[in-house]
Amino acid sequence: MRRTISSGSRLEADYAYSRAVVDGDWVLVAGTTGMRYDTGEISDDVAEQAEHAFHNIARVLAEAGASVDDTVRVQYTVTDAAYMAGVAPVLNKWLGTARPAATAVVAGLIDPRMKIEIEVTARKNATPGSSSQSSGGEAMEQRLSIVTLGVEDLPRARAFYEAMGWRVATEENAGSIVCFTLNGIGFALYPREMLAKDVGLPGGTGAATGAVTLAYNVRAREDVAAVLDQAERAGGAIVKPAQDVFWGGHSGYFKDPDGHLWEVAWNPFSPLADDGGFAW
Repeated sequence: MRRTISSGSRLEADYAYSRAVVDGDWVLVAGTTGMRYDTGEISDDVAEQAEHAFHNIARVLAEAGASVDDTVRVQYTVTDAAYMAGVAPVLNKWLGTARPAATAVVAGLIDPRMKIEIEVTARKNATPGSSSQSSGGEAMEQRLSIVTLGVEDLPRARAFYEAMGWRVATEENAGSIVCFTLNGIGFALYPREMLAKDVGLPGGTGAATGAVTLAYNVRAREDVAAVLDQAERAGGAIVKPAQDVFWGGHSGYFKDPDGHLWEVAWNPFSPLADDGGFAW
């Protein structure tokens, strides 16, 4: 089944193309630059352009049900061959797992500010060790892709999480949805009314439910109180101060300005990986 994905870029409308075409398990992403599509701004630094291009690519792959790790082929178009050395760390960061077949081309680009354009082809579940075919058992893989919080005031919610030290992944469409990239998981802030409409539920206001909590585990016992203090300074409210808990750890809770509950916990029985990854 074939479908197209648009980023909302003016160029796509002007030149009659899609940001990506999804055909079965295949996802073909158009040449993508580091331009911020909502403002037309672009960094003068080629490495920053490459980084933002990959953020744009990652977002459209996620919408297609794939990830950057599913990339099987990539083409880099640079306006100067010397730029390849400068973007190498960015390429290793984003494609070090996939290690796709690659081609590099030196050519001019449509906007003189553009120094690199990246085009990828991905196949869903192409990550080494995975399979695009169902085994006949569970169809849903045991993973989480995106956590989306419905919020009443998007600028206020964004300001809170930025005050916590998080960096927005992209400014594209940030007036309607604010996206953060965590360690392998997407995190988004979306107006509650729009989220309800997207789900197909009536209304979108009201207090956040207490039936779901988010958790942030820390590496040391004393870090629990430090994170809670940071949340309070950023505009959150402490629900439960840091304290020892029955299961042998140390934790506390705060809620963000929209009432979403966060547990901050130190678990001595499940130490975090170097990259912050958690496993029971």
